[in-house]
Amino acid sequence: MGELSFPDKSGTDSNSGFHVYTARIQRGLGKGEGLRDWLNEKAYRSEILPRLSELTVKAIRLALDVSHPYATNIRRGAVLPHPRHWIALAKLTGIYR
Repeated sequence: MGELSFPDKSGTDSNSGFHVYTARIQRGLGKGEGLRDWLNEKAYRSEILPRLSELTVKAIRLALDVSHPYATNIRRGAVLPHPRHWIALAKLTGIYR
């Protein structure tokens, strides 16, 4: 299994950056489940986000291990959560098992 490195702030390293980090997660080089091919930002916004209003903030907070205000903003759609949270949210909404 490969080593997962987080993007640096300078962006000068060719192996850094959000897109490289996301690609590594998709290839399954990160811990836990990687992103599935179908689970991208468009799918998140069209399939998961509309169902979040059916969930409690507490359920989101506990599933993602995030703060209450952040979970509230995720539920409202005010923030786009990090892709590492998309599978947990897909499972929580019943889209992915």
